[in-house]
This record gives sequence, C-alpha cells and structure tokens, in this order.
Amino acid sequence: IVIQQFLVKKQNISVPKILQDLMQLGAFLVLAIVILHQYYKLDTSILVTSSVLSIVIGLALQDTLGNFFSGLALQLQRPFDKGDWITFNNQIGQVTDIDWRAIRVRTLDFDFYTIPNSELSKTSFMNYSKPTRLHRIVIPIGVHYKSPPNFVKEVIMNLLEEEHEILKNPKPSVMLVKYNDFSIDYEIRVFTENFRRYKEITDSIYTKLWYHF
Repeated sequence: IVIQQFLVKKQNISVPKILQDLMQLGAFLVLAIVILHQYYKLDTSILVTSSVLSIVIGLALQDTLGNFFSGLALQLQRPFDKGDWITFNNQIGQVTDIDWRAIRVRTLDFDFYTIPNSELSKTSFMNYSKPTRLHRIVIPIGVHYKSPPNFVKEVIMNLLEEEHEILKNPKPSVMLVKYNDFSIDYEIRVFTENFRRYKEITDSIYTKLWYHF
C-alpha cells in the first residue's frame, strides 16, 4: 500500500520491482516471527535449528543467492532500465525484462539473450540509452586523391540534408582523418535518438554516397 499508493501514484517515484518484492518478503517474515513468538512461544532451540538450516540452504543456493543480491544491487544502482539498449559480451540488445535471477535482452536479430545478474555485475557493459538516447554514428569512407577535400565534404553534407532519420542538432559533420596510400579517409559523423535503426541509417547513407559521388 505504501509503495503503490504513496510512492508510485502520489510522489511519482519509480520503485524497482525487486525492491518491492524484498520489502513484502521482509514484512511477511516479521509478521511470521511475531505470530510464532506470541502464539507458539518461539524458543532458542528453534532459532538455532533454523540458523543451521539457513546455512545448509545458503550453501546449496550459492549461485541463486549470488544472482539475487547482484540483481538487488543492479536495481538499486539503476545502470539501465527496461527499453534501454546495451552491449554485453559482443551482444547488442534491448533490455526487455529484469528479475531476481537475470535480465533478458532482445538482440537486433530479435533473438533473446539471458544474462545472469551475478555475471553482469562482474563485468563492464555499455548503455546506449543513458544518460540520454542520443547516439553518434561514425561512418568511415575512402575517397580518391583527385577529389579535393572541401568539395568532398560539400557533397557529403548536401547528401546528409536528405537523410531524415538523423538529427539536425547536434549537427552532422565530415572529418578528414587520414591520408592512405590509395585514398583520403574521412569520417561521417551523424546523430540519432533511435539506436535500433543505426544499421539502416548507415546503409542509407552509404547507398546515397554512391549516387552523389
């Protein structure tokens, strides 16, 4: 009641589901202990037995408990939310579900990739959706030496004016980055807020380049 009515609805505070479940579990445990103490006169021998049992269960469920506490830490830290695009172990995908044991990610190929919380907490990953959904796409291209750099940049910038899926602010740019043996290398830098479409945007720009050149 406190979480749903006061924090979520009135204060508009987002409370992670795993934290809600943990608070409910804690409330039930306190209630159970009170009932056992009041009506069944809970004594020390039961506490000792339960402690031994807890140790046995804890040893048997090390991986599960590791995933649980890692999931709790991730939920409290909030490095990502549902809908965010992340990369992990060379897999790029959108977070679709976060629970006690693992997170599920849907890749660009629409396959589902499950990552245990304990594994995720031990390594680095990149979030393409935070702190903002702004993402830069860098497109390399090599051009023949006979084409003057200023003219190449002008042609490419005119091309980018026709590309509707890139942002006008921040402005796109074209940078000369290297003189190779057989080409002058450039980088086309554009921005988008739709990370899922970055491959399609790259394809569109590469296709237009051939016709403009």
